[in-house]
Amino acid sequence: MQLKHARRSSVLGAVVSVIAGVLPFVSFVAPLLGGVVAGYVQRAGPRDGAGAGALMGGLLAVLGAVLHVSSPVLPAVPAAVVLGPWVRGFGAGPFGGMTAIIAVSAVLLVIVGAAGGAVGGALAGRSERRQANMPT
Repeated sequence: MQLKHARRSSVLGAVVSVIAGVLPFVSFVAPLLGGVVAGYVQRAGPRDGAGAGALMGGLLAVLGAVLHVSSPVLPAVPAAVVLGPWVRGFGAGPFGGMTAIIAVSAVLLVIVGAAGGAVGGALAGRSERRQANMPT
């Protein structure tokens, strides 16, 4: 996997995931959607797509952790857009259980991002094979 291209596709997937996380009813699948975009843009098959999706999940986890820690008034509100709607379910308060919330969310983001990246990489490989078989 080319690291420079993987970083670029992961950042694009993270942007798509953050934008989708704001939309109602789409926020539950936003990390998966971002992973699909990262894997599809990677265009190197399911394995490298999963790597790009996992990297996208890691980027989202870092962004969510920074937002969660740096927001003094409502720590779960900005982080919930990035870390996912499951953060809203933890009634842990601003400091109690914060590490657990961030850790669980980070693991889920990486796993879901990798799954989406594998799907996106497979879709990219399928569309490339289809284009190669088309008569010119």
